[in-house]
Amino acid sequence: MIEECESITPAVGDGATTSKMLTRAQTAYCILMSLSGFHTSNPDMSNCAIHTLDSMLQYMVKNCGKDQFHIRMRLHPFHVIRINKMLSCAGADRLQTGMRGAFGKPQGTVARVRIGQPIMSVRTSDRHRASVIEALRRAKFKFPGRQKIYVSKKWGFTKYEREEYEGLRDDGRLAMDGCNVKYRPEHGPLDIWKKVQVELAQIA
Repeated sequence: MIEECESITPAVGDGATTSKMLTRAQTAYCILMSLSGFHTSNPDMSNCAIHTLDSMLQYMVKNCGKDQFHIRMRLHPFHVIRINKMLSCAGADRLQTGMRGAFGKPQGTVARVRIGQPIMSVRTSDRHRASVIEALRRAKFKFPGRQKIYVSKKWGFTKYEREEYEGLRDDGRLAMDGCNVKYRPEHGPLDIWKKVQVELAQIA
C-alpha cells in the first residue's frame, strides 16, 4: 500500500544509524536539486531485527546506481532477546530441570517499534521513484507484521515542501548542510549576502 503523507518527522534519538551516504559533492548537489522522500512505517507494535538492508541495497544499486540514493535507518536494535535452550535428545528430561532457572542467554538484538513509527527512509531523484517503491516493498517481507509505504510531500529529508523549497532555493535562502539544508534569514552581515549572491550567480 502506497500513500502520500505530509511528513514523518524523526522522534528524539532517531538518526542515520546505517546510511548509504552520497560520495561526490557534485553528485550530492545534483541529487538534492530534485529529491523525493519515501518512508516505511509500522502500523502495529512489534520487534524488528535489522536484516533487510542488504537485500534493499542490492536492488537499489542494481536499478539506480550506488551513488543515486540515500537510505536512513530509523530504528535502533538495542533490545536484547534471550533464549532458554532445551535439549532435544532422548532422555533430556533427566538432564535438565525444565523451567527452573529459565533465564536464557542472549541470542540477538531487535528494535522495539511503536505504532506508526518510521522504519526506514529513502531519498532519491524522481526518475527512481518506481525502483525505490519496489525496493521498500521487498524490504517489507523481512519484517514481522504489516508495513505501509509513504511518499513524502517534503523535499528529501528536509522539512520544506517541494514548492516552498524551490522558492527558497531560488531566493538564496537555503544553505547546503550535508543531506539537509539550513535556512538563511533575510537579515545579517553584508559580506554573507554578497557571498550568497556570488554562489547564486555560479549556479545560474
